[in-house]
Amino acid sequence: MTVLGRVLRRVLPFLLFATLPAVFTYTLCGWLFRCGCVSTWGGAADHCNIHLARAFHCPWCEHAGLGALSFALLFGGQALAFALVRRKGGSVRASTLGGLAALPLAALLAGGLTFLLTDYPHFLVTGARERIGLPPGPIGTRAP
Repeated sequence: MTVLGRVLRRVLPFLLFATLPAVFTYTLCGWLFRCGCVSTWGGAADHCNIHLARAFHCPWCEHAGLGALSFALLFGGQALAFALVRRKGGSVRASTLGGLAALPLAALLAGGLTFLLTDYPHFLVTGARERIGLPPGPIGTRAP
């Protein structure tokens, strides 16, 4: 195998891992937080509740740091799954599929952590915080 082939074999899975969360961040945001975000090609955050006055604002859209941390967790979860499959003797193809399959779980973990850290009321279902009796987290998401 050529040097270029070896480099591509190592780099392409990670490019894919970075691309998927980047493309689907708004879709995941809307799915996890019920905020109105849609796919990038469907308007992204155009319909997000961050545009509403006197409402709770989506934590990923309101706080850039939380959004960036969550993106890093999405990428890191996929990379971890890739590395674990490789360590167990899996091929690059199997490891890449493992990394891709880890995205939904990584999204749930990143979203759950964001939900716990904020006072945002919705996670997977509308009014989740009230339904389970969870007190608000330390980071505010309510519009002034």
